[in-house]
Amino acid sequence: MNINEVYQLMDKFEGSTLSELSIEMEGVKLSVKKPGAGIEQASTFKGRENNAAAPQTVTPAPEAASKSSKAINAPLVGTFYRAAGPGEKPFVEVGQQVRKGDVVAIIEAMKLMNEITATEDGIVEEIVAEDGNLVEYNEILIRLS
Repeated sequence: MNINEVYQLMDKFEGSTLSELSIEMEGVKLSVKKPGAGIEQASTFKGRENNAAAPQTVTPAPEAASKSSKAINAPLVGTFYRAAGPGEKPFVEVGQQVRKGDVVAIIEAMKLMNEITATEDGIVEEIVAEDGNLVEYNEILIRLS
């Protein structure tokens, strides 16, 4: 992680609703906390930079899915993408049938592409998150019916 990446991360953190962020990567630890912030909301990333083509698979925690039983929520903070790359076909469209475990989107965090998978079978009712926008932890990305 270079200093420019740290500044970019801090800019995104500053514009988010998070109150605290801790990252441990390549033996370096970074923790930031907004003034007056309590422990009510925090996000922790652990990992190492990986430029390999294979993305990580991230499955939302059970408490994230409990907000709406038919919603796919963001398991981490990052940039939401509907497709694997610019100009490529989106993973899912409204009206499409998905099965538990199907890749429905990607969230880029710390230069890692994290596959977001369907938490249950259903039909895509709405794609709530905007392609290319920053999403917060536990934010609803996609609604299923």
